Amino acid sequence: MATIDESLRRVPPQSLEAEEAVLGGILLDNAALDRVTELVQADDFYREAHRKVFRAMLDLSARNEPADLITLAEVLKARSELADVGGSAYLAELAERVPTAAHVAQYARIVRDKSILRGLIGAATQIAMHGYEGGGDVAELLDHAEQLIFGISDRKVKPEFVRISDLLVESLKTIERLYEQKQAVTGVPSGFHDLDNLTAGFQPSDLVIVAGRPSMGKCLAADAEIVLSDGSVRTIEEIVRSRSGRLLTLTDRWKFAMVSPAAFVDDGLKPVFEVRTRLGRKVRTTVTHPFLTIEGWRPLAEVRPGDHVAVPRRIDVSGERSIGVERAKLLGYLLGDGTLTGACPRFTNSDPRLRAEFREAVGRFGGLTAREDVADGRAPSLRVSADRSAIAAGRVAFGRIVKQSLAASGTSARQLAVELDVTPASITHWCQGRTVPGRAVFDGLCAALDLRAQDIAPAGPSSIRKSARNGLTRWLTSLGLWGKTAREKFVPDLVFTLVADEVACFLNRLFATD
Repeated sequence: MATIDESLRRVPPQSLEAEEAVLGGILLDNAALDRVTELVQADDFYREAHRKVFRAMLDLSARNEPADLITLAEVLKARSELADVGGSAYLAELAERVPTAAHVAQYARIVRDKSILRGLIGAATQIAMHGYEGGGDVAELLDHAEQLIFGISDRKVKPEFVRISDLLVESLKTIERLYEQKQAVTGVPSGFHDLDNLTAGFQPSDLVIVAGRPSMGKCLAADAEIVLSDGSVRTIEEIVRSRSGRLLTLTDRWKFAMVSPAAFVDDGLKPVFEVRTRLGRKVRTTVTHPFLTIEGWRPLAEVRPGDHVAVPRRIDVSGERSIGVERAKLLGYLLGDGTLTGACPRFTNSDPRLRAEFREAVGRFGGLTAREDVADGRAPSLRVSADRSAIAAGRVAFGRIVKQSLAASGTSARQLAVELDVTPASITHWCQGRTVPGRAVFDGLCAALDLRAQDIAPAGPSSIRKSARNGLTRWLTSLGLWGKTAREKFVPDLVFTLVADEVACFLNRLFATD
């Protein structure tokens, strides 16, 4: 096998004969230039002289002037390039290289294919050099390598040109006929109202292809999950119902960016197929959903088992919400080794370090206490319950603030009782820290005394009642986790919207459990 240095000393793939045949064919028949430009560009020619000649031909065509030996020589002379290409004598030789321009398209394909091979060699050489240097971020090097390869494979073939004189008369007749119909759907209705509103129905043509190009809509199952800009995960159905959401998309530079959907189209009931990669990733789509392959974008119908499709190595999206590191730890531990049924949450683990950190996190949660239960032959458990002394202290603090605020306001307890529609005795009990009001009266109390709810009862009035539920249980209930068995547990949506550090902490503690 040849080394890189040996490969660099080789002559790159090229066919000077095909290049000369292309240029000579154009000199024989200028109409051949249209067929050639559908296949090659000036940079596809290997020899620099041929590039200059081809650019001069393009310049003459753009000015609607013929490209013959005289006009071509004049353009090159004006650019001081005539001597560089070999003079007028070489141009005359080009015209004599081929007897006819009939096969110029085949010659152009040879030129294009050789150019693609040179591009692959150049890209591979750059990738190898960056790999040997080993500097920079590996992820960026991979992105750069992908861009080089996809840049070569993404060459598009231009459509054939059609003279406007061949289309104008028939097009005007069609426009007049459609106008006279006075109907919104002028073609064949698809049966999907959203699609008909966009297309006015399928119009007469040789073939109608409904496809999904990049950034132009996809055909996914309703339960397909999508990552939003805030880190949350929603299904296609949920996004369509809300008619909102900023989503990740792949740009022309093969980078992810956030965009808002341009439209929401219900494509009706269609068969869906599950696509599974060798690494276990899977998605359910229709046969028209596009996948990025090494040859470019291809619908699922053209993808075969064993083909390589592009998938993101990582999605750099994180939320902006914060619940605090301690709660992130508790959630990870309880999802891994917690019991979320019964009278109170439990954490069972044989590692004393994990139990110690769990106990510390419980203490910082507020209003909780963790007691250890040890049974013969079983791993120790920490049972989390409400800290009655902390709850009582919370009521005392609440009463002290109410009493001070009442005195500062100049309002009597009786006046406040009338305003809140409670008995004066209730006001007395609040000030003594013996009881707390219900939610509605609590809000009225805050408004009457100009107090902030978070200053007198940060977790709400129910958190400092004598019959207060376990604060951790209330939080787990709000997440939809309380009462779930080991097989029913799930990662709540909240986790996906957290800041990156707290997500990392949650995952670290989750994976640390048994």
